[in-house]
Amino acid sequence: MILDALTLDDCLEVVKWRNEDISGLRTPYFLGEEMQIDFYNKVICNRESPHKYIAIREEEDKVLLPVNGTTKDNILIGMGGLTDIDWINRQAEISLIIAPFARGKGLGKEAAVMVIEWGFKTLNLDYIYGECYNTNATGLQFWHDLINEYGGWESNLPCVKYWKGQYWDGMYFKFRREDFVKV
Repeated sequence: MILDALTLDDCLEVVKWRNEDISGLRTPYFLGEEMQIDFYNKVICNRESPHKYIAIREEEDKVLLPVNGTTKDNILIGMGGLTDIDWINRQAEISLIIAPFARGKGLGKEAAVMVIEWGFKTLNLDYIYGECYNTNATGLQFWHDLINEYGGWESNLPCVKYWKGQYWDGMYFKFRREDFVKV
């Protein structure tokens, strides 16, 4: 697996995955192609942006493509990033989306660890945090397992997301550079 620069084509592919299940997202509405192009130009291409995103590609034949059942090297399997980077306090929020066809293969865990290590080693951050909502049971289990394996911390967030007429709880989690278990 490699972390790579995001292209506009990558971003347009990711928005399709994102729009397939919006229930677990902070912003639970569909994004159109123009919105994603605007995001690419204003965030991805902007060196001054407090958000840093990267493509996650699988360089081995671990990914079965949904179209024709073949495998391919260096296929886009996800997008990760660190958002709302606070350079003074050296912390940021993690963002991660994995392609539906790549889920359930352990690739998300590998990608999350790589993004966190990138934040600690390359961006020199001390803390990386995130949120996950109870509308996303798979995501909650994913982050809970990662926290237990890699030395993170988690807390319950009551009533943090309004979705389909009700409030949902969530989980706040944080990884600290000095506690992050080295792989």
